[in-house]
Amino acid sequence: MSKEPCVVAIDIGTSSCKTLAIDEHGEVVASSSAEYPVYTPFPGWSEQDPLDWWNAVKSTFREVAAKVKEQSFSIEGIGLTGQMHGLVLLDAQGKVLRPCILWNDQRSAPFCDQIHSLVGGKEKFMEITNNIMLPGYTGEKLLCVRENEPQIFERADKFLCPKDFIRFMLTGELATGVTDASGTGLFDVKERKWATELIELLGLPFSLFPLSVESHEKTGVVAESVSKELGIEPGVPVFGGGGDAVVQAVGMGAVNSSVLAITLGTAGIVAASFNEFRKNLGETIQFFCNAMPGIWIAYGTTLGKKTNYSNPDCLLKVGIYLFFQKKGSD
Repeated sequence: MSKEPCVVAIDIGTSSCKTLAIDEHGEVVASSSAEYPVYTPFPGWSEQDPLDWWNAVKSTFREVAAKVKEQSFSIEGIGLTGQMHGLVLLDAQGKVLRPCILWNDQRSAPFCDQIHSLVGGKEKFMEITNNIMLPGYTGEKLLCVRENEPQIFERADKFLCPKDFIRFMLTGELATGVTDASGTGLFDVKERKWATELIELLGLPFSLFPLSVESHEKTGVVAESVSKELGIEPGVPVFGGGGDAVVQAVGMGAVNSSVLAITLGTAGIVAASFNEFRKNLGETIQFFCNAMPGIWIAYGTTLGKKTNYSNPDCLLKVGIYLFFQKKGSD
């Protein structure tokens, strides 16, 4: 008897890893979660050990894989999502060089102004990326490590975002989706590619940057060396995936500008998708590549915990922005 297909999704959250299997009808076949700590060695710092994520993935995946097998399903693919903007640095042997600096870490905030100044101001920067550089983005974290931990930076061969570290551990491949790449602040959102001239201007070696892919693209297969730890056969394909703030909007049905997605949790988010690139109108809204090819997403965020980039009126502003964008297209 042939087995029914299902796919497994892995979410590397800030507080826990969530792994679940879904069948072709969208029904949950199995799920599991595991928590891990956040480290705050100094005020304003927020870090995690990427190997804590990997251990959580292995334990939750084994549990899900066992339940999938019991119900006569077959895992046909793996998708990845998770917290955005974190900086994972790997050396040439693929070893983690330091704890991941998370999205809510504040130490690199001063580098935002430095980056804007190097380009010629915020408006000039937005012409390149369609966003300003915000505290929490991945880009200024690279400059922060370069200045404050030069011995680490010199050994860095590649950087990854959190979900992409899991891809690397699953497949050995170094890649990130366009949604997470947008959240680095060093990505040409309009052209959906790395902003190479900006990267060069900041003096960052382009070799540090992983391949950027669309969310639906196959990025490798589960390696034989880890398949037994996961409880599955090797060769299962792993796909590009996307950052949590983006894919959750798509999951709620906000796939065009007629639908607003509202999230209330660690962050309050209002988001809508667009089937064409649109110029960002100000400093409040983030305009990223969407998880769907040829689609973009605009959203505003205010965080539950006060940080340097909490903006309590941004939810109102994003609603106004989306209204006028929609009105202009009518």
